Amino acid sequence: MEKKVLVNYKDKTLLMEMHDTVKMIKEHMKKCGERAGLNTTYFRIIRCIDVFGSVSQVDLVNYTHLKAPTISLTLKNMEYEGIVKKEVDPNDARGVKISFTDKGKKMCLKNMNLIRSEELEIEKVITEEERKVLYLVLAKIQDEIGKRDENI
Repeated sequence: MEKKVLVNYKDKTLLMEMHDTVKMIKEHMKKCGERAGLNTTYFRIIRCIDVFGSVSQVDLVNYTHLKAPTISLTLKNMEYEGIVKKEVDPNDARGVKISFTDKGKKMCLKNMNLIRSEELEIEKVITEEERKVLYLVLAKIQDEIGKRDENI
């Protein structure tokens, strides 16, 4: 199904178009994750640990935008399955860091390569110059939303 390209930009706001695009991306990546054998929550947590390394539960909430109870329950399941481990934070004995077990590293490598290759295939439709502009535009929008959220 081909998406209709907007002709009149006044018909839909930029944020509405971005929202619709994000929903499409999320649904597509959910299907890719499921094809790789990962549910969406596992996928988001695994990706976060893959990108940032050892992280706290608070980090996971902030990076994945999942709710704290969801993170907590999913981590229990992932720990039971031998995918992640919890260790005392060496910089703060009160804190706990979550990282991969050897099994988790293997799972991550296998699944993230599959998913990342799909992302790269989709991203091929934009040039390097467009990519740089898009990152700048997204950063501006994120900054503005952050400022507005502080005032709510």
